[in-house]
Amino acid sequence: MYRKLAYSVGLIALTAATAMTLASIIIPEWISWDTTSQSTNQPLHYSYGLHAHCTSLTGDSSNSCHPFPTHQTCTKDPTFCALWRTASFLLSLAVIFEFATVITFLLVLLGGKQRRADGWKTLNVLLATCVLSQVGGMGIVVHLFRTDGERFFDGWALARGVWLCVASWVIEILVGVGMTITCLAAEEEAG
Repeated sequence: MYRKLAYSVGLIALTAATAMTLASIIIPEWISWDTTSQSTNQPLHYSYGLHAHCTSLTGDSSNSCHPFPTHQTCTKDPTFCALWRTASFLLSLAVIFEFATVITFLLVLLGGKQRRADGWKTLNVLLATCVLSQVGGMGIVVHLFRTDGERFFDGWALARGVWLCVASWVIEILVGVGMTITCLAAEEEAG
């Protein structure tokens, strides 16, 4: 009974974490900068996502986004480009592992009592892989943010994409710990 409940809650939490990871990849806001145009005195918003660079007038619904990193960026700074693309790859890899973990959750939850008794071990390995992929990708972006003073000077800040990624991997760690504690402490299922 408790194992089924633990796996059900874990599956719901993992589904939410997966949605957060997908959102962090899709939204073009991992690093952003808000300023005011000196010529028009209009607020401006600049942001970098894993796949796009966007500029917009704050309060204006129009958003001008362009693919990022560009060929020009990669020619000028190949190290930055390689690191940014690696971060993007790691986050995409994390989503693949998250989907595999969701499927494994379903197999364990719908399987017999023996699968539920031992399934947490396999799930924890998959969850650890998800977390490591996310932390690695996020760590690269944070490293670039902190060390690339030419591109990310004072005023730039970590934005929604980073915080969605953090929330996602924290939830995944809590799911793994919660499942381990529950499955070790729970009495054996009857029947």
